[in-house]
Amino acid sequence: MPAVFDDILDALSSGEYVTFDTIRLKSRLNEEQVEAVLSFLEYYGFVRRQRKMWSTRTQRAKLTPGMLNFLRYIKELEDSEETEARIGFAREAEL
Repeated sequence: MPAVFDDILDALSSGEYVTFDTIRLKSRLNEEQVEAVLSFLEYYGFVRRQRKMWSTRTQRAKLTPGMLNFLRYIKELEDSEETEARIGFAREAEL
């Protein structure tokens, strides 16, 4: 996954609404880039965005429950693979 998506998904990883400015600062992207990625993620049902009635600019966003569960599942798999790799490496070192 491109780093742009990783940075934004990481900023949203709490599962709570995060302000647009916080997302922008954590991802180190400009406003147009953040809006473009959030629009894409919203279109495909990965995030929910809230806007002020008079503006098209995102005020805050959060991951949908399904996406949050999916990312947590992937993280668990990655963590278990790292643990298995460490155990395997330790066993090889013992031999």
